[in-house]
Amino acid sequence: APRLNTIDGKEIYFSICGEPDGTIALDKRLKSEYPDVNWKIKKTYQLVPIPLSEEEMKTADALIQAVAWGPGAVWGQLPYVAKLEKAGIPTVVVDYEDQAELVKQEALTNGVPNIRFLHSSRSLPGPAAVDKFIEPMLEALTRPLTAKEKERGRWAPPQPRVLFEGTLDEADTFYQQTRHVPFQLDAPIAVYTDGLPIRIPTEE
Repeated sequence: APRLNTIDGKEIYFSICGEPDGTIALDKRLKSEYPDVNWKIKKTYQLVPIPLSEEEMKTADALIQAVAWGPGAVWGQLPYVAKLEKAGIPTVVVDYEDQAELVKQEALTNGVPNIRFLHSSRSLPGPAAVDKFIEPMLEALTRPLTAKEKERGRWAPPQPRVLFEGTLDEADTFYQQTRHVPFQLDAPIAVYTDGLPIRIPTEE
């Protein structure tokens, strides 16, 4: 969605999910330091946000989604954020740094591959964490989109009929490939199998 030219005079929703530490401090800062904004709050302690109604979507100028603190929260929040972006409502997501790759993958899956997000802290007290991200967060709602950020559409990776051609030994090596997944387990995952040993079938 296009960004705002200013936040002053705008109706911006603060959609809160889960852990209250940082969001309480952020709520106070937003209302005290940006009084010209018409702040609206949607709050739940669950994984999935309380959605804007059809009437609210007609008047909403932007939305801040916080905090995507774990896989369930990311899976619950990103489809909603993607829906708003596609409806023309600019958003920014606050997550934790260890969720970054998951946010990217979910954004890609939901057709908004370059969604704007930034990190809060798992270790700092709420007010100190907010100090670090409040200005970049608001800038994310006003800084014009780059050509890259304007890209959209559902990710459709190619699915070739033939994955590999070569010798049996080369095939064994190919199908045992792994890639590193930084979160949740910080461990390798098999690319082509379920991780168990396989034997490539041959004509013999």
